[in-house]
Amino acid sequence: MNNKLAPMTEFKVSNLCAAYGRKHVFSGINFRLQKGEVVALLGPNGCGKTTLLRTLLALHPKTEGEIWFAGKSIDDLSVKQRARMVSYVPQYHKMAFAYPVLEMVLMAIYGDKAPWLHASQDEIAHAMSALEWMGIAELAHRPYTELSGGQRQMVLIARAYAQNTPLIMMDEPTNGLDYGNQIKLLQKINALMETGKTVLMTTHHPEHALQCSSRAITMKDGHLLSDGCPLDVLKDEKIRSLYELSHDDFYAYRKQA
Repeated sequence: MNNKLAPMTEFKVSNLCAAYGRKHVFSGINFRLQKGEVVALLGPNGCGKTTLLRTLLALHPKTEGEIWFAGKSIDDLSVKQRARMVSYVPQYHKMAFAYPVLEMVLMAIYGDKAPWLHASQDEIAHAMSALEWMGIAELAHRPYTELSGGQRQMVLIARAYAQNTPLIMMDEPTNGLDYGNQIKLLQKINALMETGKTVLMTTHHPEHALQCSSRAITMKDGHLLSDGCPLDVLKDEKIRSLYELSHDDFYAYRKQA
């Protein structure tokens, strides 16, 4: 499988703001991603994590600020150009048609070719390699709509890998996965970092961030709070404050876990 990356040394966000109508979702967002980083974004429900990812992908309009891919404004990039720079694993995904899993992955690598044309043998091999990498090659000919939620999530991750972009954004990538597959996915994310790819993922699990991220960012009420080494950002007292947990509740849970 070809792991050659498109040129990207930095992804930069400057004073980014977004809203739904008159309701501000987040504002004043500033951060950078460097090649080969895995960055975990954590925060309570409703703080704006998913909307932030969608705004970074130009799937939701920004109201202010700039987003830069390798020195180029996202406003100056076409949809096809963005698709060569960044791939996306959503938290939830619905598909109306029962495409085979292999076809779902092939959709990510057609590139400029019209999707109704037959895939080449190289493209099929590339897609199968991605499914094998994810450990789900046996699902290749199963209808996507018949899979469990966890299996669909693994297909979407394999598809993002097959798209072979230098940057991958994942929204709650362990959502729907059983315990064993959560661990396997965290190992895959570490493997992505080792190939030089950059990953930005949202998660509700501080332990996941500690296991696979090189950096952690916390978000609350539409603002970034902390950005740095996971061991520093995700200390007990900071997690308690982020999720508004009392001392007793937090440590009672820790004892149970």
